[in-house]
Amino acid sequence: MNIKIIEGISSLAKRYDVFILDIWGVLMDGLDPYPGAAYCLEKLREHGKKLFYFQMRRDKPI
Repeated sequence: MNIKIIEGISSLAKRYDVFILDIWGVLMDGLDPYPGAAYCLEKLREHGKKLFYFQMRRDKPI
């Protein structure tokens, strides 16, 4: 299996219509959003991409 390292979501935007994003560690560090995260989400929405978010909580077992 070959794992391809990408520079960012923009390289995937042309290939996919839906994005499922983890909030903690992907979009924010727990307190603040990562630089460029809001801009990225805005651009994906502008291009008609569907965005879904999830958060895995460590403090409460599922």
